[in-house]
Amino acid sequence: MTTFIIILVVLAIVIGIWLSGTEKRVQAAREKEMNFLIPVQIVQLEKYMAKGLGDEELPGLVSTAKAQGETQLMYPRAKYNDMFLASTKDYKDTSTEASLVKCPKCKSTQITASQNGYSAGKGLAGAFLTGGIGLLAGFIGSKDLVVYCMKCGHNWKPTR
Repeated sequence: MTTFIIILVVLAIVIGIWLSGTEKRVQAAREKEMNFLIPVQIVQLEKYMAKGLGDEELPGLVSTAKAQGETQLMYPRAKYNDMFLASTKDYKDTSTEASLVKCPKCKSTQITASQNGYSAGKGLAGAFLTGGIGLLAGFIGSKDLVVYCMKCGHNWKPTR
């Protein structure tokens, strides 16, 4: 029993050392990425600055590069990625949103479609009115598509 406890304690110590090392590795990778420079068009950096993005060093770097006649600036990839993500935060892709089918009642996009099958009510009514051959009336409309909203339960026939 004591050897089991000793093994658990050693295992806990190893896991603790490994986890603390993981945090250090993540921090080192972030610092390495901050030192990795990529060429960025000055025009693009000016657009980001107009939106209020970037750090306090960016306007000075851009003005110096423009004064030297440069069109590109070597800029840390991590900072550029942060600016790019911040600039696209409010972007909505309307092309896919407009093409989604929505419930006309609750505007949900959680919908499903299926075909109607044999209608026993129509079959019985047909049999009552015309005899045995009227049972085939249950198949009338069986190929029609019906769309169901999974949120509110509303169903409708799609239009083209």
